[in-house]
Amino acid sequence: ESLEVVKPKLKDGAHIYIFATCKTFSHFESIIQQYFDIRNVLIWVKEKHSTGDVFGNYGEQYEMIIFASKGKTTWVSEKRPINVFHVNKVASRLHPTEKPVELLKQLITIATVEGETVLDSFAGVASTLIAAKETGREYIGVELNEEYYIKGQRRLEEHGETE
Repeated sequence: ESLEVVKPKLKDGAHIYIFATCKTFSHFESIIQQYFDIRNVLIWVKEKHSTGDVFGNYGEQYEMIIFASKGKTTWVSEKRPINVFHVNKVASRLHPTEKPVELLKQLITIATVEGETVLDSFAGVASTLIAAKETGREYIGVELNEEYYIKGQRRLEEHGETE
């Protein structure tokens, strides 16, 4: 539903990034294709990854990021980006799937220029919003879970945001 609602509000060429695992990828892919053009699957190599199910599964050292767009797109970075990112996993305990601000800053600077607006429809504890602020972008965040919303608001306040 969120993709359907947000699509008309995005400018042509806008980038969409959706994090997925091997268990969620095919489900997400079928939904995303209804609204956006899937361009690539990016890989986030978690340089410091958790152990997970040490007896029943391989250690999960990467996460997939589905890169899609609203129509024809390009990037604004100086050179063509590669589809593998090596960034440490977040050691924080604020959110179970918290993304590193450094990784989000890389994606934001590939997709937008300073002053543009970044939307995170599932803002969690505001990592994307902090990354947007740190890269000179405006931001809009939406979070339905009150606990994560409050944690995100605190993080934004720690970064000088008052609204």
